[in-house]
Amino acid sequence: MDYAPAQGTVTFAAGSTATQTIDVTVYDDTIDEPDEQVTVTLRNARNALLAGGGDTASAMGTIEDDDDPPRVSIGDSSLTEGAAGGAMRFAVTLERASSRTVTVRYDTADVTAAAGADYTRASGTLTFDPGERTRTIAVAVTDDALDEPDEELTVTLSAAVHATVDAAGRTARGTIHDNDGLPALSIDDSSAAEGAGTMPFIVTLAPPSGQTVTVFYETSDGQAETDLDFTKTEGELTFRPGTALQQTVSVPILQDDLDEGAGETLELRLIDPVNATLGDAEATGIITDDDDAPSDDHGDTRATATSITQGSPISGRLETATDVDFFKVNVTSSGTLFAATDSGKVGDSGYPTGTAVRIESSDYTSTNNDSFDAAEVDLGLQASAEIYVRVSAASATRYDVAVWLTAPNESDTSFDIELRYLGTEPTATQKNAIRAAADVWESVITTGQPFRIIINSAWECEDDDPSTFGDYVDDIRIDIRLERIDGFSGTVAAAAPCVWRTGGLPLIGDVTLDTADLGRFGTTVLRRLVVHEMAHALGFGTTFQWDALLRNPATDYVPGPGQPALPDTHFAGPSAVNAFNEIGGASYTGAKVPVENDTDEYGPGALDGHWRETVFDTELITASISTDANASEPLSKVTIAAMADLGYSVDYTEAESYTLPSGSQSRLRSARTAEDKISVGDDIRRGPAVVAELPDQHIPVISP
Repeated sequence: MDYAPAQGTVTFAAGSTATQTIDVTVYDDTIDEPDEQVTVTLRNARNALLAGGGDTASAMGTIEDDDDPPRVSIGDSSLTEGAAGGAMRFAVTLERASSRTVTVRYDTADVTAAAGADYTRASGTLTFDPGERTRTIAVAVTDDALDEPDEELTVTLSAAVHATVDAAGRTARGTIHDNDGLPALSIDDSSAAEGAGTMPFIVTLAPPSGQTVTVFYETSDGQAETDLDFTKTEGELTFRPGTALQQTVSVPILQDDLDEGAGETLELRLIDPVNATLGDAEATGIITDDDDAPSDDHGDTRATATSITQGSPISGRLETATDVDFFKVNVTSSGTLFAATDSGKVGDSGYPTGTAVRIESSDYTSTNNDSFDAAEVDLGLQASAEIYVRVSAASATRYDVAVWLTAPNESDTSFDIELRYLGTEPTATQKNAIRAAADVWESVITTGQPFRIIINSAWECEDDDPSTFGDYVDDIRIDIRLERIDGFSGTVAAAAPCVWRTGGLPLIGDVTLDTADLGRFGTTVLRRLVVHEMAHALGFGTTFQWDALLRNPATDYVPGPGQPALPDTHFAGPSAVNAFNEIGGASYTGAKVPVENDTDEYGPGALDGHWRETVFDTELITASISTDANASEPLSKVTIAAMADLGYSVDYTEAESYTLPSGSQSRLRSARTAEDKISVGDDIRRGPAVVAELPDQHIPVISP
């Protein structure tokens, strides 16, 4: 094993003093071992004595080891909770056998698994007897009841004796696979009185989880209605490992003063759980009424009628379906008497149904069955008279009622723009610039429109705009909003009419300015921008009349074989065409007046609502505006003429000096960089349209 056995005779010739050598062959093995000895013994000497005078003489030979200690390493392991044996086994291996006793220390450490909770910490010394190459370390795994992701620990070798720890195999990773199902989320039913303010719903996670659990929740109507009886509530709950297993969702309950009898129900449901399943995922909440049976608030007959002042709305309540309320109007001049309840509030909290309004006098009783009624009052020689308004409904409800006495088309001769600021309040400087922009259009448009009474608070641009029931608009009201639209350098503004008159011209418009972009330009550019946006609020590119005069609209165009990529969209209003010819467009070869059609350059929002920029260049109502306060961007005669085509009376002398660029002239705007101009291509507000018509009905004449 270590050397080759040797034997034989050593001979010395007579008279020789030479040294003789005995060779013993040593085997070169790969085993790490201590130095080893071998003896060579001489015996049976002839013609000589052995050293020491004995029968034998021996010498010791040492075999010195030239092998490095073996490397020791450990392999990865895994185990599923609850598996037979309950322990994860890690194999520790010597790369080759050793003739020495090898020892090595081992220690476990947490990664995502936790000692004492997921496994039992282990440490100690592993011993390899000579010739052994493999030993095993057992780490006990805990079978818990938590749903959790795979968890990991490590086992590290150190302090080897008669071996070296392999650098690559020093540490093994142990993976504990979970054997538990997902926990369940459930929600309990709840109840609350109207006056409680909120209704709590308890959401429970069971059993506990070792993972983060999330679930989305949202309310829905039952017998109770969103925004009438409770506030829509939605959101996400998060259950983190080791935290409370119950959380509360609070739904705001709305207080009213209507006697609603039995409780009303709403629903709260859980959806889209992560790391959990749904148990009882829907809960019912009962809102218990806390109102006493109501008392009558207005007279039920003419004799007990409540006095009402013209133009000043009064709130009322019908306690039952058979209840009626009477109001008395003192009329001191002949004219048209209008009476209305605010149908825009129907559906709001406490306003479940519409009402019927009827005008009555001593010798006249209306048969009207909706929320608006009118009658011509002819006093003759009388100085005054009492007229009555009767309000009824099919069920108990609240209502707001108002009366007006006026000539139906009464208006002053000038055109007035009323500005109303909503949202973030502009600075004084910004207000001055916005007012200056409105003044431009008040000078361009010369004749006012008949003022219109706001008989419906739903005549608004956005939900939750301030109610204007009982108010009136002379020519047009434009709501100015400063709010975030889409952040810096996106859509800087949006504008359009929201409420139209019966004839099609706007009654209420909206201009929204993105607060993230206001810092990009000063008051001069802001004024130009608002002049541009108010054009849309007044109907440029946005009204029914514009659509009626638009030809080949780009938004409807589908290119076909042999057709150009872009349609020749144009505005065919005769006044605008004549003005276009006057400013240099007589020789223009395309259809007149060219309207923006380039989706790639300006986006779909610019189409059909701006003059074509490749033709009009720097005219103000194209799809971009310069950020240079000194730039010339005139409001041309063509734009003013287009407003005439829409139905406005206009003053052409208010047009700014402008000549259509010729084909040989450089395109000033196209040469500007993106930083030099504001894109207003997506500035036309797309929203629901409301027509503010008075009901079409015969208006009787009454002579009280």
